[in-house]
Amino acid sequence: MERIKNTHQKDIRFEAMERDRILLIQKTFRTLNSYFYRNQNISSSLSSVPPLAVQRVKVTFKDEPGEGSGVARSFYASIVE
Repeated sequence: MERIKNTHQKDIRFEAMERDRILLIQKTFRTLNSYFYRNQNISSSLSSVPPLAVQRVKVTFKDEPGEGSGVARSFYASIVE
């Protein structure tokens, strides 16, 4: 299990995200797609590791200071609305 944890990236970063809902969703899926394709080669050698498995989600919004759990919660709330 420890080997699997060490082989994939633990964080995913959503940087300079927009507050506009449509732009937010578009950029979110672009980031997820690039993360998926970047990690697909690693995951193919270890078939038990899902390609989108992360431990931490880091989010920053464009022209806004701050990063942390409050910003991530705001990001999740914006996606869900």
